[in-house]
Amino acid sequence: MRIEEFAACMVAVNRFIATYGGGHYQTIHAVHVNTDNLHAHFVVNNIDIFTGARFDLDMRAFYELREGVDAILQKHGVKGLKDKKNAAA
Repeated sequence: MRIEEFAACMVAVNRFIATYGGGHYQTIHAVHVNTDNLHAHFVVNNIDIFTGARFDLDMRAFYELREGVDAILQKHGVKGLKDKKNAAA
């Protein structure tokens, strides 16, 4: 996969996270291209920038958010997130 395609996918993920649950959350991502494992890291401010409401990520919301991210990754042909039990693999 070309870096441009991967970056476009990460922008789509960033937008999804930023507006999750109808919110307006600040997000940033960094794509690592300096390793054999092309990957990205995301940082999210869990305070809505317009309302000041805090987004609490309980387990239900976590898995819902994760499913949405996985769907975007799959659409772009990017390998999905690893299960917790396989995180070290």
